[in-house]
Amino acid sequence: CSLIYVKSSIRNTITIIRATFIIDNFNTTSTKEPIFDVIMKYRCRILFTTRSRFDNYHFIDISEMADIDSLLNLVGYFYEINDKNIDIVKQIIEAVHCHTLAVELSARLLASGILNAKALLQKLQETKTVLDTDDRIGIVKDGKSTQGTYYEHIHTLITLACLSDKAQNIMRNMAFIPTEGINPKMFAKWIELKNLNDINDLIELGFIQKTNCRKIYLHPLIQEVTVDDTKPSISNCKTFIDNTRVQCLFHGIDLPYHKLLFTIAENIIIYTEKDDIRAYIRLLVDVFPYMEKYRYKMGMETILSKLEQMTADGICDISEQALLLDYKATYEQVFKNDFHKALHYQKKAAEYCDGLEKENPLLVSNIYSNLGAVYLSNGNKTEARKYFNLWFCFLVSGLWHGAAWNFVIYGALQGIFICADKL
Repeated sequence: CSLIYVKSSIRNTITIIRATFIIDNFNTTSTKEPIFDVIMKYRCRILFTTRSRFDNYHFIDISEMADIDSLLNLVGYFYEINDKNIDIVKQIIEAVHCHTLAVELSARLLASGILNAKALLQKLQETKTVLDTDDRIGIVKDGKSTQGTYYEHIHTLITLACLSDKAQNIMRNMAFIPTEGINPKMFAKWIELKNLNDINDLIELGFIQKTNCRKIYLHPLIQEVTVDDTKPSISNCKTFIDNTRVQCLFHGIDLPYHKLLFTIAENIIIYTEKDDIRAYIRLLVDVFPYMEKYRYKMGMETILSKLEQMTADGICDISEQALLLDYKATYEQVFKNDFHKALHYQKKAAEYCDGLEKENPLLVSNIYSNLGAVYLSNGNKTEARKYFNLWFCFLVSGLWHGAAWNFVIYGALQGIFICADKL
């Protein structure tokens, strides 16, 4: 990796901000990171580690720990080294090109007893991971690293562990967790594990890492290998995805881990195969309102983009198309304060209501409520009252048709609070 030192030469005319930002594992390009441009507008310094290549900035190349004694000490922390096995351990270290993470995983694998030192070295040689030492990762990242030498080391070591189906499922779902980590008990609950035994086994093997706050996550290289090997999809991650989605339905509850939820949702969008398109769309439409509650602009833009693409491809049904227009109206009003565009999108959403009155009266109620709110925010109380009346009618209709109580109560409260806030 490299240490990149960036100093902005742009002076803010109102306030000069002198700050240093330290970012670990900045695995993106400057052209694709919107926050990067914001930071560069101020007089500040940025110091970060990265496997990316950045031109026109000061950088220092950092090599892997190559001192054999230090690496032997690392192995000895997990696995007992003696006169009989020290030569083989040294060969294993050389086989993985002194890559510290691969050395640690090798040591943990030996400590587990799955393979002895001779067998591990033989397997590494059989799988041809002992490549020329010059063939190291030297890539320009564009969102994903190429499968270089280090990748192959990690891939081989995970494969040699012969993980059970349950362990593979844990790793598959862990791929959605950001490097900030998640509480292991919370994660176990979301994938409906009875205990933490299997998670603890993966921690012992080094496949799952722990933060200083006792949260768990995957190293970026392990995450990359896990995504490629376990192939997460909407269907094979259904339990975890459903539990993530359901928590976003509690609009009236301020969850302390809402940022974690949003990052997980974004990773699901990025990494999963969309083999159950209806469940995928359901995730998007249920997460969006909760993101709107916290004004999470980036995530909302991602969801709008995905829904627009699926609408253009003819995948979204009438209800989903109406929701897309409703969400676009919300975005315009919240972030751009553009009443005319918000009203345009909301009225177009209302045009779909004629075909949804019996099928989805609560959605119709919600759209009319939002349309009334847009009118009310612009001071048009006559039109607002008209659509709030329609909201109430379809709310009662939803109740009459046996809608779930939680949706009925949420719809009612939403309309009441909008009225109380605006009138």
